[in-house]
Amino acid sequence: RFAWCLFALFRGRVQASEVCRRDESVASMLCQPDGAPPRVAVCISGAARTFENPIVHRSLKEHLIDSLGAQTTVFAHLKLTDARGDNRTGHNGVIHGTVEGVRRAAERVGVATLEIVTERFVTPPECPNYRTQFISDAAAEKCGPDCFVNTEAKYQSVLGQLTNHKTCFEMLEKHEKEHRVAFGWVIYARPDLTWWKAVAPWCRHALPKRHRDFSFWFPRDRAKELLYDPHAAHYACKAPPRENELVEAFFVHNSNLHGLRSDVPATRSIPVVLTRQPGPNYPYICKMVGHAGGDREGPFDCHRTITGNACNRK
Repeated sequence: RFAWCLFALFRGRVQASEVCRRDESVASMLCQPDGAPPRVAVCISGAARTFENPIVHRSLKEHLIDSLGAQTTVFAHLKLTDARGDNRTGHNGVIHGTVEGVRRAAERVGVATLEIVTERFVTPPECPNYRTQFISDAAAEKCGPDCFVNTEAKYQSVLGQLTNHKTCFEMLEKHEKEHRVAFGWVIYARPDLTWWKAVAPWCRHALPKRHRDFSFWFPRDRAKELLYDPHAAHYACKAPPRENELVEAFFVHNSNLHGLRSDVPATRSIPVVLTRQPGPNYPYICKMVGHAGGDREGPFDCHRTITGNACNRK
């Protein structure tokens, strides 16, 4: 028995040593006491916009995928034609993607399944209890900062997000069936984000959580509820958007029907910033940035670090 115990102890040490000598990431090694890393589906979905810019897709790869230290599979559903949910002057700048640039960026990220879409318009549901009359863009210019949410462009933004989420669910579910694997986590993110610092290793995260409607993280067993069911409910005429309601509020406030439920808490631990390009018709976005970290006091200077960065170009 003593000899068997010595053998088992030696065998355990050898196995641990082998694990630490393998080509593992530092994040994976730091989480070794927590057991095997989860299998994570990372889904990037929406208008491609600045996705092909180096600072965007490279930060996604290095600061999220590589830094997490988990087994990640990346899915991407990207729309080349951009359209804003707010067509007011000063807010209506668009950034169209290119097939070549998106494919090149997706390859660098390591996307396993890529869908590129050129059509932007989303066919709305035919529901007698939903509004069919919207204010014009010209009227939205004059009626104040809030009423633009009652335009058709804003409703198209809602439909687009519902479709993005549903498509992500279908892509990861198909992958699971075809490869006979099961994901433990799902991370959803829009494509036009700069991940401006590395995320913590996987064992330091508490799920579910979100940063605005830019990125949200949750266990796989909630994927249908948060990604697929909202689209089904809306197209079954069970979830009308409210008047004067922003897209973010539409998803958060309808807690019994929509993704980004109110029980998915907002957090500052997802280090992303919406990434536009310099121009006169882009809204001020730096107020949407979480804590920057580091030693410098004050807010993260995203105009200097992100918007004005030469790496934020196609």
